[in-house]
Amino acid sequence: MTTREYGLLGGLAIVTLLMPIVALLVGSLILAEPVAAMALAGMALVFAGLLAIDGRLLRRRAAPAPRSRSKAA
Repeated sequence: MTTREYGLLGGLAIVTLLMPIVALLVGSLILAEPVAAMALAGMALVFAGLLAIDGRLLRRRAAPAPRSRSKAA
């Protein structure tokens, strides 16, 4: 299932997972807080999880786009 099939709850789950990343970026940009390597690794894991939850990337690789047939005149 993709987030489209879950509707509002799927969108809320994605926003919830992105909140710590946004907080880290805001703290880094506005408050000049240092960003540790572990935080960057955590961000990569969250993004990988979001790609897995959403499913669009995996679906594109698994099924190629259908070709359109044009009629010859």
